[in-house]
Amino acid sequence: NRFEHRWAPTRSFWVYRNQLRVNLHLFEDRLAPFVAEEIFIDLDAERAIENRLQLGLGIPLPQGSRVDVAYQFRSRRPGAGAWAEDHVAVLGFFVMHAWN
Repeated sequence: NRFEHRWAPTRSFWVYRNQLRVNLHLFEDRLAPFVAEEIFIDLDAERAIENRLQLGLGIPLPQGSRVDVAYQFRSRRPGAGAWAEDHVAVLGFFVMHAWN
């Protein structure tokens, strides 16, 4: 979960993001299928402005790092109008680093 402040040409506003992710470790830590759902709520307008559903595969790398490859179905409502949908290919790279 996170809060973020967005600056747009016509206004600035706060957004609350809530993500639920479930990882399935089925292949002896070699591959990890996952499903994730994230909703974005405009706190000023008090309404949902975006929703992301992901289905993907996490590939572990040495020292706790990971590559995620996923399909994302994104629904977004840019204004007061109707929802728009996008199909997105996702490639994520996550690095773990231990600070001493």
